[in-house]
Amino acid sequence: GKRKTSCDAMRSEVARGRSVLISSHLLDDLADLTNSFYFIEAGALVEKIKSSSQTLKQEYLDTYERGE
Repeated sequence: GKRKTSCDAMRSEVARGRSVLISSHLLDDLADLTNSFYFIEAGALVEKIKSSSQTLKQEYLDTYERGE
């Protein structure tokens, strides 16, 4: 479907050495696509996450439960 096509296109660009910026609430899909995550709220960077043993969803919950 459309989601798989979009994911394939992003992987292709990354394979070419390009950076891809995407805004999405589909955290599980993003976890398979990228190695860096940025949480932004009201135009400000709230958290930057590289590789982690926690799931992306848990990182998101931890960030926003801290009240940042």
